[in-house]
Amino acid sequence: MRKLFITDLDGTLLNDQRRVSEYSNNVLTQFNNVGIATGRNIFSVYKIIKEVEVNSHIILCNGACVYNKDLDSFEAVIPLKRKTYPVLKEIIQNSKTKPIVIGFTDNGPYFEYQHNHNIQYDKFLNYAKAYPSALASKVNQYSFNQTIVEIIFYEKKEEILRIKDEIEAKLPNHYMFECRHSIMVDDESYWFLAVFDKSVGKGNAIIDMAKRYDVDLSNVYVFGDGLNDIDMFELPVNKIAVKNAVSEILELAEVIIDENTQDSVVNYIIEKNR
Repeated sequence: MRKLFITDLDGTLLNDQRRVSEYSNNVLTQFNNVGIATGRNIFSVYKIIKEVEVNSHIILCNGACVYNKDLDSFEAVIPLKRKTYPVLKEIIQNSKTKPIVIGFTDNGPYFEYQHNHNIQYDKFLNYAKAYPSALASKVNQYSFNQTIVEIIFYEKKEEILRIKDEIEAKLPNHYMFECRHSIMVDDESYWFLAVFDKSVGKGNAIIDMAKRYDVDLSNVYVFGDGLNDIDMFELPVNKIAVKNAVSEILELAEVIIDENTQDSVVNYIIEKNR
């Protein structure tokens, strides 16, 4: 019976250097049934996935789109509702912290931003350079006339929580949020707020992925560590948490493996592929 393994990246498959270890990547070359479901967008993840041997279809933006690595194309895009654009634009204009807006045109993915000059923005821009269309990104403007899949703020925790509260107050029940300290930087006072359509989630994307690869959900194995993994841990699948996962994930897990720094995901995949 065919099996499908789908793993989160940060805090799960990636090590403490935010990379797939050489050992893990060598293991992944042996299999053709391992996929990725991450909260990252194409710009922040491309540098990682272009050299990792995983299935071609990669769930990005917490399920807001699927990237076909072989064809360099995007499917199953779930955009923010256009009717909310004016209010979002007003919130951005009135905020001292300016986000990165990520979306799609007919020519592919794009992002727009204003320089904020903090370490998290610098990290994102450094990652983004790896993806070809990053060169066409727009600086110091927000057009809001294209398909938007994610708006992401980087700032100190207090300001991030203030922005989240304002968005929820002005546009209640419209969005799915990922809001926490970014492990891309060591300073825990810096957080990020990622805004997606309320229908977005890794769970639905994994259901579609299982159908794509003709695998029953009972033979799907998911690996995670964070709150944005909860909806895939609520599916009737095999749920594996790394030891460093948040308590909510540990409680939902059927199996708890070693920490992400111990190549625990690929070791478990080896065991279950025997």
